[in-house]
Amino acid sequence: MTSNTSQETRLLALREIERALGEIQFGSLEITLHEGRVTQIERRERTRLIPDRPIAQVKAR
Repeated sequence: MTSNTSQETRLLALREIERALGEIQFGSLEITLHEGRVTQIERRERTRLIPDRPIAQVKAR
């Protein structure tokens, strides 16, 4: 049986993961667990540079 605090923490972790996924175009998202609980969310984002195209167009994709 999980407590309300545990469920709230789980929901918070899921919201943070969703937010990170929504904000990243290229890169990776690493979720660290300790004893079955999310303890860290690390985002590594890459910026792709395509010749003959402004960066604003690349990010808008």
